[in-house]
Amino acid sequence: MSSIAIVSAEEALGREIGLAVASELDYRLVTLKELLALTAHDQGLPAVQLEEVFRTGGFWRGRLTKKRLCGLARLEEQLCRLVSADRLVFVGYVGPELFSQISHVLRVLILGGKEKSREGEAARKWFRAVYGRDLEDARQYDLTVNRGTIEKAEAVRIIRDTLRHHKFSPMTYSRQCLVNLELSSRVKTLLVDAFPDVSVKAHDGSVWVYSAALNRGRQQTAAEVKQKVLGLEGVRYVEVYGSRKRFDEVACGQIR
Repeated sequence: MSSIAIVSAEEALGREIGLAVASELDYRLVTLKELLALTAHDQGLPAVQLEEVFRTGGFWRGRLTKKRLCGLARLEEQLCRLVSADRLVFVGYVGPELFSQISHVLRVLILGGKEKSREGEAARKWFRAVYGRDLEDARQYDLTVNRGTIEKAEAVRIIRDTLRHHKFSPMTYSRQCLVNLELSSRVKTLLVDAFPDVSVKAHDGSVWVYSAALNRGRQQTAAEVKQKVLGLEGVRYVEVYGSRKRFDEVACGQIR
């Protein structure tokens, strides 16, 4: 079955629509706060450690600190697992790359009225710092709903009817994309503590890993990373790169 990702800078607005849509469709609802709680439980981490990920202060050169990058990787891995279970309504603003690659996830942006809360402004600031994009750029979504002009019941109907379009039906290709994303998220979580800048691509059991630390002068480290990743279930082949350009050329070229 399909799933829905509802994004809104205004938490109460997104939760209101998410709850109504989940009730209408008999889907599981997971908010950002619930994602934090589930991840903390499954990873054996204090919830406060994951909450730190969303502080808007303390960015280093426009990026999250090492500790917060590690927390974000774990949240995105948990989100992959939740989406894999189908029939999910997720309300939050993490993992935009995940949802953009899975065609059977309907991405919905909820906009509010003219007044913007302090919490909403913080969410917009965080999203731009972490993902380098405007949270409310409609081009990132399949559907945009303006609650300033559309009533809740009508918004739910629009989302429900859009979800019925064949474009959002699970297909073999979109299912495999999700499998690949789930594997890449597990690899990233495995490595991110040691390599905070790590990027991972996975495709049909093959995995490509990049970190600036994995350059040619660190061949032993690269070999150790390969063996570590090969120990994960579902991994058949691993390549590691210390060059971002080479990683993009090889890994992305293999996947397209």
